[in-house]
Amino acid sequence: MLPIQIPSSTVVKDTVKAALKDKFLSATLAANVPLFLFLTISLLSGIWLTVFSGKWALVSTLFMAISLVFLIFPIILGTVRYFWRLTQGDTENPTGVFYYFSNLFIYKRALKCAFLLGFRLVITFFVSLLPYFIVVLLSESWLYRFLGTEVPFWVAGLVMLESFLRIAGIFIGFLFSLRYYLVLPLTVMDDNMLLLEAFHLSVTVSRRSAGAFVGLLFSILGYIFLSFFLLPTIYTLPLIIGSYALHSRYAIVNYNQNLEYNKNQFKETL
Repeated sequence: MLPIQIPSSTVVKDTVKAALKDKFLSATLAANVPLFLFLTISLLSGIWLTVFSGKWALVSTLFMAISLVFLIFPIILGTVRYFWRLTQGDTENPTGVFYYFSNLFIYKRALKCAFLLGFRLVITFFVSLLPYFIVVLLSESWLYRFLGTEVPFWVAGLVMLESFLRIAGIFIGFLFSLRYYLVLPLTVMDDNMLLLEAFHLSVTVSRRSAGAFVGLLFSILGYIFLSFFLLPTIYTLPLIIGSYALHSRYAIVNYNQNLEYNKNQFKETL
């Protein structure tokens, strides 16, 4: 059996719209839960910073960071799971976004996923931006005071290079971070899959599907921009997350079928 191809962005979006047709209200509620919590926590942090200042600013930052990891990320993972199941035809209640709070084992799994993903993304962008950091360091006058020398004349020319390396580093970091775009769908697909296996599979499968995913991102840019106005998220977020979940399903199925097809072709040649 020939492997299926990853459908175009148009097909993915049309399929998601059809899947959500009779479930749009529940899908909207599910998609907006993590956004609502993020905005609420951001508001509380802002109020804290307004009322207090100085050393208390660190408390606000820690509160935001802890909330992102221990509260919002498990809900984001639960939201991906909700749309993963919804796009395969399962009936799902919006409360399914809180799935990873249902018992300690899967909650710890969600936290481990958050730490592993965060660590790998930080390393990816740090390495990508390393030339920029080096140029910034070379531009600092205190460095030359510390070395006991005059600031070289060529330092003034590093300003343009800084801007270029910053933009290039972010772009390169984004490209390399695409290796992990399937980690969340693979994690929710099977609760028994080892997280390291999910990361490995994401890196492997994304080699074939990252281009199609970038195409999908460009095709939903309008939805993403509208989402910054908050109210349109009632319509846009279910389509964005649903498209991500459905594309991920196609990418994983395509990889598995290609693997099976190649195995059969190899057996036939023996």
